[in-house]
Amino acid sequence: MPVIQVTPNKSATIYAAASMLHKRGAMTRDQLFAAMDFGPKGGREEKLRQAFDFDWLRETPAGQIEVTEFAGRHFDCKKPRAALAGEPTAPAYRGNVFASPGLSKQYIPNRRGPRADVPAWSVREKLSIKTIGGGEA
Repeated sequence: MPVIQVTPNKSATIYAAASMLHKRGAMTRDQLFAAMDFGPKGGREEKLRQAFDFDWLRETPAGQIEVTEFAGRHFDCKKPRAALAGEPTAPAYRGNVFASPGLSKQYIPNRRGPRADVPAWSVREKLSIKTIGGGEA
């Protein structure tokens, strides 16, 4: 019977078990079933048999279960994600500062100061906050 090499879904128990075996090394069936939830006792062997059929896990002559070369290559090529929380960000790369667009004009204040001809409708009235004692804060 030809071996089908399939990568299981990342949410599958087989994938999680293979990931754990890749990190920790070979385990017996009892250790694997204690470490991973393969579901009810009746379906555990079926899921394990499916992992063997996919050439994802294999049983050693000593009776332990380990990851195959196919699954090992899959986990070895996965690059760990960088933990970004709490790390300073890298500065933005600018090959030429003068060729970059720079700031938008709307964020640059007028160098001559605020406008002298401000329309009356756009000016807010002075906000006064009254204290309990009747004075202004």
